[in-house]
Amino acid sequence: MAACNRELLPKKGTGNSVIWNWFGFDAADKTQTKPCCKICFKAVATGSSSTTNLFQHLRNKHPEEWEKCNRLRSENGSSSTPAKKQTTLPESFTNCVPYDKNGARWKAITEAITFYIATDMLPIYSVEKRGFNHMLKVLDARYVVPSRKYFADVALPHLYNTTREKIRFIFYIHTILRRVYFFNCNVICHKICNYLIS
Repeated sequence: MAACNRELLPKKGTGNSVIWNWFGFDAADKTQTKPCCKICFKAVATGSSSTTNLFQHLRNKHPEEWEKCNRLRSENGSSSTPAKKQTTLPESFTNCVPYDKNGARWKAITEAITFYIATDMLPIYSVEKRGFNHMLKVLDARYVVPSRKYFADVALPHLYNTTREKIRFIFYIHTILRRVYFFNCNVICHKICNYLIS
C-alpha cells in the first residue's frame, strides 16, 4: 500500500472507535476512504465502515501501541456498539415451540390469568376473545391459552380451594391467638387482683 503524507486529518463524523487515535486520513483523501497509520504512515485497506483491518495492522506492526489500544478499549467498554449475537438454529426453533403444559412458565401464566379472571370477576369466555389472545401472543408468543373449559373445570376451582385453605389457616391462627391473648389477660388480671388484695 502507498505511504501517506506526514499530515493526517482526524476522521470526520462519528469516529467513536478508539482505533482512530492511531489512524487518520491524508489531506488529499477528501472522501476519507483510505485510513493511514499515524505511526508508520502506511495506508490500510478497510471495508465500508469496518475497523477490523486497522486493529489487525496495529496488532501486527505496532504491538506496544496495540497494548495501549486494548487498555483504552477495556476502559471504554468496547470500541463501538456491541454486536448482536446471532441466534443458533436450535435456539431459533426453541423460540417457536410452545411451552410444555407441565412447565413452570406455562403454569405461572395460567395462574396469573386465573387470578385476573377471579379478582376482576370477568366472564370465563374472556380467554377466547380475539383481543385477549392477541395481547398474550404479543407478550409471550410461546404461550398457548387453555380453553375456557379448562379454566372453569380446573384452574378456577383450584384457585378457589387454595384460597379457601389459606383463609381457613388464617382463621385457625387467629382463633389460637385470641385464646392465648384471653388466657394471658386472665392470668395477668388474676395476679393484679391478688396483689391488690394482699
